Amino acid sequence: MDTSNFQIVVLTPPLESLEKKEARYYFSNMCQMKLQGYQAVHGKKSLPLDHYDYLASHLLICLKGKEPTIVSGFRSLSYNNCLSHDIEFDLLLEFKKFGNKQSLEELQNLLAQCNKNNTDIFHNSRWTTLPEYKKGRKFQLDCLALTYAIMYYHHHHAIEKQEWLCSGINSLKTEKMLYRAGGIPFGSYPSYEREWCFSKNEKLTFVHGHKNRDESRIKKYVDKHKKTWDERIII
Repeated sequence: MDTSNFQIVVLTPPLESLEKKEARYYFSNMCQMKLQGYQAVHGKKSLPLDHYDYLASHLLICLKGKEPTIVSGFRSLSYNNCLSHDIEFDLLLEFKKFGNKQSLEELQNLLAQCNKNNTDIFHNSRWTTLPEYKKGRKFQLDCLALTYAIMYYHHHHAIEKQEWLCSGINSLKTEKMLYRAGGIPFGSYPSYEREWCFSKNEKLTFVHGHKNRDESRIKKYVDKHKKTWDERIII
């Protein structure tokens, strides 16, 4: 499959954009894609959707066409957007439930520092791909490289270099991708086990993409997909 057919769609927080017909189209299809992608890997009981999907931006990789097909995507939740709607940041809830006291305090300190510096921080999560598009290895690798460039560079440089937090699933070795993107293990106890999307227990490692991260190891992905990013559609 010709990967020049990739189209990036940035769906701004649906809470603010669902009055648009195209936003409803992409949000509905994104939900279906997430269910199929997660349930193929984590089982039929997996539920990767919640109320934070209305507050987060969704970065979607689509195949061009009269009705674009969403093949992959992830969500990026702004801490500041949660504050503006008086909703607790999802990672605070997660650390309270699954982390330890020291990890929670370290997260609270990081968020307080962001407030003090008048900066935002984003939690990137819920990344998946439609199962049928994982069968072609070249296509899968190209899609992965594009996601990599968007999730850890382009999206967080669109205005200025921003900080991000992301969890890697140890069994899938996705935390290694985060390290290559310049992230470092977050806090004193970055790894813990939790129930994953109501499916099964998974060991996760939290990684922090801090302001001064070294992004040199992902530069080849960034350069390769800059044109695709520049031609993104924002809804």
